[in-house]
Amino acid sequence: MKLVIFSGAGISIHSGLPSYQNIKNDKSYQQFFLAEKEEAISIAEQFYQKYSACKPNKVHHQCCEIEDYCEILGIEFHHYTLNVDDLIEQADSSATHIYGCIDDFNTLIEHRYLPNVDMSNIVWEQNDILVVIGVSNDGYPLAHLESQVLASGADFYNYNLVNNNYLSSKTVVGDLIHTFSSLSIVSLLQCEFEVMDIGVYEVEIKSFAINGRRYEIYFSPSYDAYSCPDETQAIEDLTDHKLTKSAYEVKFDLAENREKEQQFEPPTSNFDLKALSRLGLVLASTIEAHSKFKGGELYTASAAHNNLVKYYNRLAKRYSVELKYQKWCEFGPYGVNYAFKKC
Repeated sequence: MKLVIFSGAGISIHSGLPSYQNIKNDKSYQQFFLAEKEEAISIAEQFYQKYSACKPNKVHHQCCEIEDYCEILGIEFHHYTLNVDDLIEQADSSATHIYGCIDDFNTLIEHRYLPNVDMSNIVWEQNDILVVIGVSNDGYPLAHLESQVLASGADFYNYNLVNNNYLSSKTVVGDLIHTFSSLSIVSLLQCEFEVMDIGVYEVEIKSFAINGRRYEIYFSPSYDAYSCPDETQAIEDLTDHKLTKSAYEVKFDLAENREKEQQFEPPTSNFDLKALSRLGLVLASTIEAHSKFKGGELYTASAAHNNLVKYYNRLAKRYSVELKYQKWCEFGPYGVNYAFKKC
């Protein structure tokens, strides 16, 4: 399974760069393809000076989150872009520039007429995903690419300001700043859970690695996780949901703690902000995947340490709306319990 992003000028509009419609009608752009090498480099230098102050926007950073997520989960990832700007790289992500990149003028000259990558030569397999973002109807022959992807059993998703009438797949129409997110994309990926019998009941586990350490997310039936009738009743009253087979308790821990049959021990070194953000994306997307593939409707959890409460509050605030969950935070006798219910 692999996830491929194919991006166009639309992802850089909010950074101040022109759309493809404006680019193709620019006289300097047209002259670039007719000019000799030295003049073409001079045109590229003018372009660089004009847009050198531009900075990555939310879409570039979301692409970076998706790439990091795939690395954490061991999923093959590629990003191909029609753009020659280096905003993807400025966002600490990576991409293959089909027509070269402004950070090396020679690549722009080299790939003026011969693209660096022919997208039609990519081999697609079942469960692969291609996500097209900000590529206009006349910016690339997407219909042919779509037919190749779908014929292989892979999935094709398109995000753009306007609908593409040449595609059979539905286009998510609207401003990318509002329609495109890392969570919406990684939630498309197939997610497999390992089923483990821990003696009293079975748990479903998703494993991943961050900063060189292995972690696991556990899903266990909530009606088995709560032994106190009063506690069960309190949660059912709060959420208006019975702790039936559609309710799960979520736990997150180091894999070595389970293997050594020891209680939660926090990592010896603190996560930086980027690692915390990626961890949050993994937790949120895994809950969403579990709901999608296992039919979960209510998820309960608790913070093992008080210093985790603020972090879980931020995650609940960031992802509950996008995932369409009702949320209850910091309840229970110690103020460390959480519940999320699918709307």
